[in-house]
Amino acid sequence: MSTRTNRHTIALAVIVFGIAAAGSGIRVADAQPIPCPGASCDVVVTMEGTTPRAYDLQMGKGNKNAEIVWKLQAPGYEFRADSIKPHTGPPSGGKQTTSQAAWDAQMRLQNNSDTTYRMKNDNTVAGTLFYDIKVYQKATGAAYTLDPAIINDP
Repeated sequence: MSTRTNRHTIALAVIVFGIAAAGSGIRVADAQPIPCPGASCDVVVTMEGTTPRAYDLQMGKGNKNAEIVWKLQAPGYEFRADSIKPHTGPPSGGKQTTSQAAWDAQMRLQNNSDTTYRMKNDNTVAGTLFYDIKVYQKATGAAYTLDPAIINDP
């Protein structure tokens, strides 16, 4: 399967999943993870009021060195250098901690802009990487955070 096909598959899953989740009142990051079977996967980040929305990502078995691209689709909001970081705070409400060292051992920043954030995931250690997505309101600089996860399956 080509990278282009994988991106279309993920995009279709996002559209279908987003429509289903929007009417359910659930936090999208708490729902079933979206698979990342290919060399590149897009994670669409939107805003519902002042709440960021995204989804957990399940890396495909053996899917090594995949590029993950977070795409912000929210007018008036932006990503900054610290918008994708491991959740290093104490566990709470089912959200566990991922140390900076564990994150750095798997995730490598490629580049970022105000609407995209690119990282490579080595996917060499099984487990869940808990992280935070921080989205900033352009007009005020206020930050809004979501806490999804990446499930690695080497």
